[in-house]
Amino acid sequence: MEKREEEIPVLVLQGSYVVELAIARSLGRYDLPVLLLSRGEKKPPASFSKFVKGTIFNPDPLIDEENFIDSLLNSGQKLKNRYGRRILLFPTEDGGLLLTGKNFDLLKDYFVLLNDPEEKDILRFSQKTYFFQTLLKTNFTEFLPLTFFCRQEDDIESIKRKVTLPCIIKPSEKDINFSFYRKYNSKILLMENKDDLEKRLVELLSENHKLVVQELVNPKPGEEVCWWGYRNKSGEIFGITAREIRKFPQMGGTATFMRIEEASEIHHYAKKILESINFWGICEIPFMLDLRTNKFKVLEFNPKCWLQLSLATEVGMNLPYLAYLEVYKNKLEKPIIDKRRRRKWVRAKEDFLRAVIEDENYAILKRLFKWMPQIFGGCVYSIHSLSDLKVTLHRILGLPWRLLGKL
Repeated sequence: MEKREEEIPVLVLQGSYVVELAIARSLGRYDLPVLLLSRGEKKPPASFSKFVKGTIFNPDPLIDEENFIDSLLNSGQKLKNRYGRRILLFPTEDGGLLLTGKNFDLLKDYFVLLNDPEEKDILRFSQKTYFFQTLLKTNFTEFLPLTFFCRQEDDIESIKRKVTLPCIIKPSEKDINFSFYRKYNSKILLMENKDDLEKRLVELLSENHKLVVQELVNPKPGEEVCWWGYRNKSGEIFGITAREIRKFPQMGGTATFMRIEEASEIHHYAKKILESINFWGICEIPFMLDLRTNKFKVLEFNPKCWLQLSLATEVGMNLPYLAYLEVYKNKLEKPIIDKRRRRKWVRAKEDFLRAVIEDENYAILKRLFKWMPQIFGGCVYSIHSLSDLKVTLHRILGLPWRLLGKL
């Protein structure tokens, strides 16, 4: 029997357990090897997946970033020597994206990191200021919310005069410690009067945050639609759209229940955005329907794999595989969407809190019986999969220890 050529592995940087599993399972459909890069000495939970072929342990970057980068470079050099080429590396959350972006000049000798087709600066794509200023310069105001940038106290008076209320504040640049989110337990802050807006901006500027202030497009649940897709180096763009049905928490939280839903208008906007910022790779672009104009407006830009990636893979938009083919095989492949496949995604625990506990419109039993049929049948689960039962077993066996850790 002819020996199969050894496939080049993909590296996945530990960060989001759900995203790590989604990438490994997406590539596992083609029996492609995935190695986890740990952030610390503990074994990452995703390493129990049958689709993860091994773990490379590294120091914790929050404790010793310099040694963490040195460890990555050492691993990269060994892998490059073995396979004769640079290795594709996926961050799985904002902290990992910041780490790799900040040290990109060192890492790019051994790793391929998507985002910048010229491989000069990948960090700019994670900065909201760069994203919105680029779109403003290209006059794409038709799908932009009213946006202001606040870097110093001198900016506040002008913002107060021009902004419409209610409005939101969000950091234009995140940090590796997620200091904004950890303090406020939200990605955004809702402001309903201008005095509170001024006080909050002064407070945040004193903490060295760079800020974006925007009109609140639409607070109504279920009106956010995300574009998920890929732009290759030749400029071809492939994407699908999905609607966020529920978030937890509802304001400034993360989607807990989504479904694939076609929104043709958004494909046009996504194409304009990706071409204007010259982005290469995997991304998510969330839009919100503005009920005043009945048009979608872009909320932000996410230049990496995201929590619901497994739903895109399930319907045929296998984005990690598209990246693998382009980087390692120099092949451009158009995905085929299978409309018969499961078209919903749920993060069960968080969605239970949102749909059953937080929602007070009905009695709790009525909420429970309304919720349960939604998450059974035709659903992709964020963690559990019948094709990867070792992960479920590990979660069950580890439950007592996780509960004890919260006492």
